[in-house]
Amino acid sequence: MLLPALLLSASCGGGRKTSSTEAYPHPTKHQTWRLVKMQERPLRKGMRPVTIVFNSEAGSVKGQSACNRYYADYTLRGDALKLQGLGWTDVACPEWEMNVEQRYLWLLSKVTRMHIEADTMTLYQKNKAILKYCLQ
Repeated sequence: MLLPALLLSASCGGGRKTSSTEAYPHPTKHQTWRLVKMQERPLRKGMRPVTIVFNSEAGSVKGQSACNRYYADYTLRGDALKLQGLGWTDVACPEWEMNVEQRYLWLLSKVTRMHIEADTMTLYQKNKAILKYCLQ
C-alpha cells in the first residue's frame, strides 16, 4: 500500500508532458506554477496559492507569495537558475502569512537550479530540493 502513495507524490497529476529529447525544458511563458511544498513540507491548508510565472522573453519571473506579489529577473543556462533583483509589494497580512512569505522569498533567493518533469517543477539549492510546484 505504500508504493501507490509514493507514486502519487512523484507527480502533480497530469498536465504538460516533456519529451525525452527535452533535457532541460523551459518553464513556458505565462504558465502558472503553484507551490505545493517548501523544504519537503506541504503548505498550510486554507492559505492563498503561492505561484510563480516565468517570462522567458523578458527574463523575469513574477508571482504571488503568501501575502504580497513578487518579481525578479532570472537567468537559466541548462538547469542552472539564478534569480536577481528580487522585490515585492508591501501589504500587511496576518503574522502567520508574513512568516510563510518571508521563508518562501528567502528560499527563492537561494535557488541555484531547477528541474521540470511532466507537470512538476522543483527548485534546488545546490542538490537539495527546496521548492516544489505543480503546473496550474
